[in-house]
Amino acid sequence: FFEGIEGVKQAYEDTLENNKGMVVYDLTGTDAIFNKMGKRWVDYYVKKRANLGIKCFDIAPDSEWSRISQKADTELLRITKLLPAEFSFNTEIDIYDNKLAIFSFSGDNPIAVIIEDAHIADTLKTLFDYIDRSIATKS
Repeated sequence: FFEGIEGVKQAYEDTLENNKGMVVYDLTGTDAIFNKMGKRWVDYYVKKRANLGIKCFDIAPDSEWSRISQKADTELLRITKLLPAEFSFNTEIDIYDNKLAIFSFSGDNPIAVIIEDAHIADTLKTLFDYIDRSIATKS
């Protein structure tokens, strides 16, 4: 369990330091992350991820921040697909290796939890793939 801005940063570091598969699948509440963590830190994290060669497949609600972020996809080794804006959320779920990192940015004190379980990670990856394919067929 990770609490507060510094705790959440530690949880994000796990997606970089303990990622043997070199890929992250994200369901990202982009606005909430930018508002809580700040653009400077978000830029630091995504550039560090790309510099390490870790690819990112991202699904995010359609918003101004998501569209701004999406423009840098190629240089950041990322593919972002947008959900209709009505499907907004203030959390992030990262799926990597046999782990799941869940971040909440609502309220004053952000939190994160990392679950290490192959079955849970596989289940969430299956749901991610379903959403990803559903977006692709509607585009």
